[in-house]
Amino acid sequence: MGQGHSDEHVARNVSTEQLSHELALRFANKCFTPLEITHFKDIFRSLADDQDGVHYWKEETLCRFLVIPDALGPGPVLYQMATYLGAFPFPSLAPSILTIEAMLKVVVIMTERYRAVLKRGGTERNKL
Repeated sequence: MGQGHSDEHVARNVSTEQLSHELALRFANKCFTPLEITHFKDIFRSLADDQDGVHYWKEETLCRFLVIPDALGPGPVLYQMATYLGAFPFPSLAPSILTIEAMLKVVVIMTERYRAVLKRGGTERNKL
């Protein structure tokens, strides 16, 4: 009977970064096939910059990967959008660094693969 209370107490001590990490893992496991995840990791790592052991994508990397032309100037807007989506579900963490976990969340949200993880994914789209 008292276990429910102690489980709630443990859940409250989890950081937002840890919860964000757990969400990215669930997205990876439930929204992609193992082959897709393998290719995603390979492509991300081959294009990523590294600073202090953190692999991340810069704006230029994202634009080069998406083959965005410089003439119209959408690169900064798309990069800003990705940094905010990468912080999902915690807007207080935005803008985020585009690590592999953040990019995974961006891809899941933009391709609408989140329905396998998030309840009422189709009906609550505006709340995302």
